[in-house]
Amino acid sequence: MMTQPSAGSLRDMMNAVEQSPDLQRELRQWVLQLVRSSDELRQELRREILTDELLQLPVRFTRMEQDVGVLKDDVGVLKDDVAGLKEDVAGLKDGQARLEQYVVDLRLGQAQVSGHISDLRGRDYESRAVERSRRPIRRLHDMEMGTVIHVSNPPSPTFDAEILIPAIRSGRITRDEADDLEDADCILRLEDPDKETIYAVVEISITVQETDRVRAARRADLFSRAMGIEALAYVVGQQEEPSGHTISRVTFVKCPPEYPAEL
Repeated sequence: MMTQPSAGSLRDMMNAVEQSPDLQRELRQWVLQLVRSSDELRQELRREILTDELLQLPVRFTRMEQDVGVLKDDVGVLKDDVAGLKEDVAGLKDGQARLEQYVVDLRLGQAQVSGHISDLRGRDYESRAVERSRRPIRRLHDMEMGTVIHVSNPPSPTFDAEILIPAIRSGRITRDEADDLEDADCILRLEDPDKETIYAVVEISITVQETDRVRAARRADLFSRAMGIEALAYVVGQQEEPSGHTISRVTFVKCPPEYPAEL
């Protein structure tokens, strides 16, 4: 039966170990072997050596790994959501581009329709203004009779044969000038047994502008050269821009006239 060593013998042993490196190595190997062979001893040593926070590190690390795994899953879902959002934004941009193009096409179509309507309105106004302006212009000169000898739409074959072609052949006007004169909206012949015949070259527009006055003056000059007789220039419309006449010899006639039409 082993007897417990006394305190004196333990001190002697410790002194011997401190003085002998070989004994120190043997003691260290013995202690390591003892620790390695006992789980309980290892746990006790950990509790003695490590703090509670350090002892919790493995558990915390495991939890952190779990949290990182969950975070990775969340990030994956977020990436999928972002990719879906990008696709939605791209779809919205494509839809917006198509909508903008549709609006452009719609405006273009509307402008074309408006242009057609304006053109039709202008033609209808011109056809009515030709006849309705004949009477007030005749009255301005106190003439007994007013006759339309030419309109641009449709052009008069008689006007071309009797006036334009002879004027071209005689050199009084060129072919281009004849084409310009043929585009005049209306040409009137005003007659009275007791007076000299008057010719009036008329440009018609719903709103008379400077370009209308210039055309009327130019074509009146062409007609005067073609016929060898002075022709008067008139512009006919519902209103005039700007107010007044910048070309003094071009007369504005409001149509429809402010007084009742004569039968």
